Amino acid sequence: MMHPKRGAGFKRVSHGDSLVRALLAALASFLAAAFICVVLILATGASVTIFPVPPVVVAKKAAEAQGGGSAGGAGAAAGEAGGAAAGGSGGANVPFLSDFDLSKPIVGGPETKKQTIDEADFNHGEAVYQMHVAQRSEMMGGSRPKPPYRGWNAGKVKEVFLSPMYPCRRQQKLARRGEAAWWICNVAKIRRNPHPIIYSIGAVSLDFEDVAARKFKATSFIINPFLEARTKAQIAKRGHLRHVSVGVGAANQIEALRKAAPTKEFLTLHTIMKELNHTHIDILKIDCERCEEAVIPDLVQFFGREQAPASQIILEIHQTHHVGRTTEVMFALEDLGYRLFQAEPASSCNTCYHLSFVHEKFVDPQVPYPPV
Repeated sequence: MMHPKRGAGFKRVSHGDSLVRALLAALASFLAAAFICVVLILATGASVTIFPVPPVVVAKKAAEAQGGGSAGGAGAAAGEAGGAAAGGSGGANVPFLSDFDLSKPIVGGPETKKQTIDEADFNHGEAVYQMHVAQRSEMMGGSRPKPPYRGWNAGKVKEVFLSPMYPCRRQQKLARRGEAAWWICNVAKIRRNPHPIIYSIGAVSLDFEDVAARKFKATSFIINPFLEARTKAQIAKRGHLRHVSVGVGAANQIEALRKAAPTKEFLTLHTIMKELNHTHIDILKIDCERCEEAVIPDLVQFFGREQAPASQIILEIHQTHHVGRTTEVMFALEDLGYRLFQAEPASSCNTCYHLSFVHEKFVDPQVPYPPV
């Protein structure tokens, strides 16, 4: 005899069917709640903030609400710090991203123009950056530290020099593994360049170089004369990677390096770019066991601020507890127009940091990119 529960007219419901029905019911509830929220917002005229408001903006708004305006409280401090870079001399002239109504024109002199998101983002970034510069200058006593660095210790070095100062809003971490990952600013803008160039000085693994080259449809140049045969074979199989078998050093170190390793060639970065017929690098990665202490200051001599060779520089800095070495590298990069936007401790050593810098021209929407 047929069991009544399995006979005609009965349908067996599986556990999977029950789960699907539960998910559909939850989705329907969520959509209904979202619809009600939208209706309430439209009915009450409430505004929705698309971009997160930075703490300096919150302080500025609070000061204005208390009647202090641009001359009182934290609002004036933020305004005075960023006024010169943003086009004004006080808090009332400092544009913040939350201050703009992008649907209405903004009067800025004899002509009226529409403020774009890129311009608002740039102006806000400059205001925050100049505020951090002023704060750091105060921490250093108004001048750059000089030997013998009395009163400095490892904690102060990290607090003063390794705190990100530029708020890059469109940054992304690239690579497959945590140790080999690096932060890049405004990934979408790099992709506008049809032929990006990446230099990687001292690379051993190819994680970042491979991922970045694929993402940006770029060519990554691996600059290292000491690569293993297995790594060279991997590069040869990938058309977006190229091996440059030379070492990099400062101009006054080349001869000593050649004597130390007579079977290898050593050149300055300036010479390598000339040999490869490159006038601009989109990303310059430096991870070569303290060679940054020679390479970075050398860039000031050969390029200068207006001809800075790379849109972004990412590097591993060593011996961050040594204030002299850290100071030299950080101020040399700032003199070239680079702003620190990310800093992370490296797991390779206790005193190493991964730092990411973006050049002032790259974040300026008025400067053409890629450079002409």
